[in-house]
Amino acid sequence: MTISIQFLLLSDGPSHKLLGINPSIGLRKLGINSEFWFQNRQTGKLIESPNYVFCLKPRDNDELALSYKQKNSKIVLILNDEQLPKHRTDIYDFVVSPSKTWKRLWEQNSRVPCYLIKEEFDYFTTKKHCDEELKIVTVGYSENLKRHLKFIEKITANFDFTIVSEKRIPEFRNASFRQFRPNYNFYFDKNYDKEVVEQFSDFNLGIVTQDESGRTSNRLKLLLYSGLPVICSRTENFEDLWFNETEMKLEFFSESVVDTIRLFSDYKKRQEITDFNYLKIRENAGLESSAKSFVEAIDLFEKGIN
Repeated sequence: MTISIQFLLLSDGPSHKLLGINPSIGLRKLGINSEFWFQNRQTGKLIESPNYVFCLKPRDNDELALSYKQKNSKIVLILNDEQLPKHRTDIYDFVVSPSKTWKRLWEQNSRVPCYLIKEEFDYFTTKKHCDEELKIVTVGYSENLKRHLKFIEKITANFDFTIVSEKRIPEFRNASFRQFRPNYNFYFDKNYDKEVVEQFSDFNLGIVTQDESGRTSNRLKLLLYSGLPVICSRTENFEDLWFNETEMKLEFFSESVVDTIRLFSDYKKRQEITDFNYLKIRENAGLESSAKSFVEAIDLFEKGIN
């Protein structure tokens, strides 16, 4: 069946790249007619009568989505980091989410089916580890990182530790800081995802403090895709990165974070982990993988499978 797919990106932020621009490109690589419309930036293209319209972060005004519904398009909500009030969910035929946790929360309150989709970067690489000295990095919004203040203070007191974030965090005085790059204004640059991933190439161990409150896996993927072994919290999405039970070599935090980190002082151990993970990443990552997950969600909906 030939289908056409429209993405409506109705707010702003990194999710609009990973869950709108990238899957649209991936779908076109699969030969499927797909476009995105980034409303805040008035960028992209609107298809006249698409079969499916995926809406990301809809605002109070749902007129554009409703106009497509009147043309008999199927309207789909991309559930990422916010729940809509019940009176605004009735227009959606089904829901997709890149998070098992968000999917479960949705299903507790709605009979509208929800299916898992994959958010992906358009680049991954590997790394040669040869340095005994640990250079540790974490990435995230400052508010997310401040929730783990005591945890991160233990790391900064014992190791060379850098925080990559949108702004400097005064609470972490002993940590180095780098501005996350490139700026979000470069979403449409063909090398954006490459630059995002390669900004971590100077480091040799990644830390992800995000817990279930974060719910998605894009921070973990950023560090893995740059060739780093990663220590992270144990969450559903981290344990099953692409929702296909692919085994990855991750280290999960124990009570003694300092002891856990010291296990990675051996660069041969880091290399073994990086090499193993790279083979799995090469098989499972990429825009086509993301695009296929959207097509699979459509197929499940059409078959009436919840």
